[in-house]
Amino acid sequence: MRRTRMLDMWIDRKITSFSQQLCVAKPKYVMRLRDLLSLPKEMTKGRRTSAYKYRGVAYTRSNLIFLNVKRATSRADLRYIIAHECAHLRFPYLSHGIRFKKVVDQLMKGRQFRPYQPKRMKSRLK
Repeated sequence: MRRTRMLDMWIDRKITSFSQQLCVAKPKYVMRLRDLLSLPKEMTKGRRTSAYKYRGVAYTRSNLIFLNVKRATSRADLRYIIAHECAHLRFPYLSHGIRFKKVVDQLMKGRQFRPYQPKRMKSRLK
């Protein structure tokens, strides 16, 4: 897809709404590889130079998303990419399995998720 001002505003609204549904802070996002490579290496550790191959990459430690808008074929496709990458921020422990795909589908249907709370360790004292 070709980036336009209207598309950029639409992407910002989608990222805002998905992050609110997931109860996570709105992530920073970049849509050009040039902008991604200009960020500090600590923020983009992992998939820095290979990001161009993917439709999107979530950097969970930095709360950052890279969206490769050029690889998206339609707005519906781009909406799925945004939902997918936002889901990685809320569920970093899920890999690309059936549960993760269900989460993305529920997110796209409008489900509101509860804030993430790590499991508490049960006390073994008696």
